[in-house]
Amino acid sequence: MEMPPVEQEQGMVGDLITLTKARLSLLVVITTFVGFCMATEAHRDWCRLVNAVIGTTLAAFAAGVLNQVMESNVDRLMERTRQRPLPAGRMKRSHALVLGVALTIAGVGYLWITTNEMSAALAAATVVIYLALYTPLKRKTWHCTIVGAVSGAIPPVIGWTAARPSLDLGAWVLFG
Repeated sequence: MEMPPVEQEQGMVGDLITLTKARLSLLVVITTFVGFCMATEAHRDWCRLVNAVIGTTLAAFAAGVLNQVMESNVDRLMERTRQRPLPAGRMKRSHALVLGVALTIAGVGYLWITTNEMSAALAAATVVIYLALYTPLKRKTWHCTIVGAVSGAIPPVIGWTAARPSLDLGAWVLFG
């Protein structure tokens, strides 16, 4: 007897975990945390660090949701992705779109208010690069890997700039 996918067993919570790509988002958050810690030497502003992590988490969740909105028709065709909430019909695309846009605004806005404009702009750039470049290129060219690497290299820089609002050498080393 075949077991149902985890998303079906967990209901709405499982669907939200799948929709936000929570495991991938965790990696983004870890690199943001590391970037922040590397930018601070002796005294860490723990409150600012927590705010950077929260804002980046929201932005990462947004990218995951909006990516699945964009790819729901393709996801319906692939065995690996057909049980995701949108292609399986457990959630409407319009609801996911509203969630993704709200998470984008919340994440970027939260970073703007609690850390600084540079961190917020980098988070916005990450979401835009992931959605406007990486997602459409995935099905067309291997060059999507390079674009995806750029969007994946920005989160540690978000952490860096949240601690030290400067794109100095350390930020570029983290990006590289």
